[in-house]
Amino acid sequence: MDDFSSLVLPALGAWSLLFATLWISGILLSRATLGAAMAPPSPQGGTAIGLSATLRRLYRAVNVASAAFFYASLPLVALLVVGLGGAIVWGFIAIGHIPLKLVLLVIVVTCVTMFALFKGIWAAFASGDDEDPGKFLVIEQHPKLAMTLHEVASEIGTRAVQRVFLVPGAELAVFERGGLIQKLRGGGERCLILGAALLDVLTVRQLKSVLAHEYGHFQNADTAGGTLTLAVRRSLMHTIVALAKGNAAAWYNPAWWFVRGYYKVYLRISQGASRLQEVLADRWAITAYGSSTFEEAFVAVLRASARFDARAKVLVCAAIEHQVPIHNFFRQDVELSSASLEADVKEALGMPAGEFDSHPSPEQRVAWARMLKQVGRAGESLSLRSCGVNEHDLSWLLLEGRTALELEMTDVICSNVAVNVGVHIPRETETARAS
Repeated sequence: MDDFSSLVLPALGAWSLLFATLWISGILLSRATLGAAMAPPSPQGGTAIGLSATLRRLYRAVNVASAAFFYASLPLVALLVVGLGGAIVWGFIAIGHIPLKLVLLVIVVTCVTMFALFKGIWAAFASGDDEDPGKFLVIEQHPKLAMTLHEVASEIGTRAVQRVFLVPGAELAVFERGGLIQKLRGGGERCLILGAALLDVLTVRQLKSVLAHEYGHFQNADTAGGTLTLAVRRSLMHTIVALAKGNAAAWYNPAWWFVRGYYKVYLRISQGASRLQEVLADRWAITAYGSSTFEEAFVAVLRASARFDARAKVLVCAAIEHQVPIHNFFRQDVELSSASLEADVKEALGMPAGEFDSHPSPEQRVAWARMLKQVGRAGESLSLRSCGVNEHDLSWLLLEGRTALELEMTDVICSNVAVNVGVHIPRETETARAS
């Protein structure tokens, strides 16, 4: 027993010290990032230099150490759970009294926990859900969009996205598909989520600025290096869900205490790193397309989101309450209050950022753009002009078959309402057939 204590207690103490060190490091780095964010980014492209470079290296080191700590801890937690469960059962055997229900509970909790921990480890190396997040657009069928995507990629110095998915809302984001090893090697499939609600608000140049920000994440290896972060988060969530579904998420299960506590620690570390990544991605967009374009595009995205939400509220409520059919969500006549929309945009701009937020506050990002006073090194696209599109046109001109795409996105909205609310929204074609 003494030999066991002399080995276990120092190891447990060292483990606890390392855990506390990571937690404190996450707090300090998160605050340092928020402090550094108050200074304007360097105009020298999107490359991290100065304090940003130091923070980036520190975050990378802490992130790798945190991931290694987590995966190294899982086998130790598994041994602790098995050892504790075995000790309880052996104790009952030793005293000559075996309460069957309690022993069965110990065995079930132990088995469920082992399964959950294994599932968490497996989730790190799985490629994830490859279900398309929206309507897959064949880029070759939209040559002006393809031209834009490649021009922005060339401006940022990275390779273009390979797949584009159209969704109804005001989202625009990039991600990579593939397994952990594939993405860490830079071989993941690059994908873009493009929101239809943005296309009749953003001009072509504003869209390019937003795309430059997203491509900045590729250039800074955020989507590849961030794969490790996503792998840890995926492992944590799979473990937590498996424990909860197996009724093993209880105070007496040490694995439950570990994953809950570590999730909070890792969230603080990874979200601080995410804020730094957003600052550096903004830097690419500002340098390439100018401070004023960045600010205009940033506000336009907020306005598009507010417009989409307001339009959805009016149209969906009218369809549900009064059976008013929706024929084209994006062009159907809707009375929206301009004052209310601008109030929503102003509120969104004034939202503060906390230590657990993945992005800096909107006001900070706009302030950086203004302080840089960049005119943008990218000129107008001669290739697009030859196709009859200039930089001040709305972005819908980059896609072919606008009406058909809008109708498909309207179908998606109605399907989402049916799934999430359980209400079937009438479409104009259905009403016409019924009459």
